[in-house]
Amino acid sequence: MPKRKDAPHGPGDLMAAILLGNLLSGASAEEALAKATGSVEVALETSESADELRLVSMPDWVDAEPWPVEKPPLK
Repeated sequence: MPKRKDAPHGPGDLMAAILLGNLLSGASAEEALAKATGSVEVALETSESADELRLVSMPDWVDAEPWPVEKPPLK
């Protein structure tokens, strides 16, 4: 996920909520992280130049494509 200069308030809370929700629904850690990252990315894109996330007016973040997650090799 690219770093944003003027990100709105709330993406960390959204990330935690979606990640936890997916884990509690039985998703693997990789799947939950991929879904949460994809959703937060869409929410940030649609909320550009806003002070807070535009979650209600732009519900596309709910069905966002999961981001690819690479599992690091175990040492």
